[in-house]
Amino acid sequence: MIITDNNQREGWLLSTTPNKHKKLGVRVQDSPKQDYLFCPECESRFGVLERYVANHLYNRFREQNATQDFPITRGKEQEVDHLTALKVDPIMFKLFIYSFVWRASVSTHLVFNNFKLPLEVEEPLREVLDKFLKDTEPNTLSYIQKHASEFPHLPMNIVTTEVATNATSNFLQPLLDTVNGKVLLYANEFIVFLYPDWNAPRQGGQAYNLADSPLTISFVSQQDWNQLHHMFIDYLSGISDKVNMG
Repeated sequence: MIITDNNQREGWLLSTTPNKHKKLGVRVQDSPKQDYLFCPECESRFGVLERYVANHLYNRFREQNATQDFPITRGKEQEVDHLTALKVDPIMFKLFIYSFVWRASVSTHLVFNNFKLPLEVEEPLREVLDKFLKDTEPNTLSYIQKHASEFPHLPMNIVTTEVATNATSNFLQPLLDTVNGKVLLYANEFIVFLYPDWNAPRQGGQAYNLADSPLTISFVSQQDWNQLHHMFIDYLSGISDKVNMG
């Protein structure tokens, strides 16, 4: 889905299935959903995460009056600059990423028809979500506070640009990089590299968002961001060409 520049949260489906509007074709409303895949209670629990991330991170981190909650550390020499989200609960954000990746894997929606996690990754994600995600934001945060030591932190890099990108050029899509063993999640103004190896050593420093340290988001140059953007488009186009060739 590519986000448009109005307030209707509309988008366009970029299909990789033949005879299904190959390029930009069908206008859709809101993010991809699938009727009856989840019960209303489960959908409500997922909504807790979506609202939390929107209200505490996405709608705030570029605001001029919120800089003290999102301080920027300038990297030295070849190091990248990064932003620290001091008021965002890192486990809530990680639950949001886990939830999106898991839902994409179990869905049969057209948007996610080329994304499927191995069962040994998919099932632990479901168990973590079911354990930590409660019916309301206060209940979820309360449970996290009491059981934070039990939360499994998968390494993830989060990147964006320091200067806001054109919203109409962004989209929502997970990709599975089987060669390098990671999930690439392109979500509007963020790209998340998630390493879903439950047995991997928990090391790697601040950029990997390990343990319960404050959420860290790395800044990349506009040029690097554009290259990543084109990489996703080329990947999706490659899938489409392979499918259409039979």
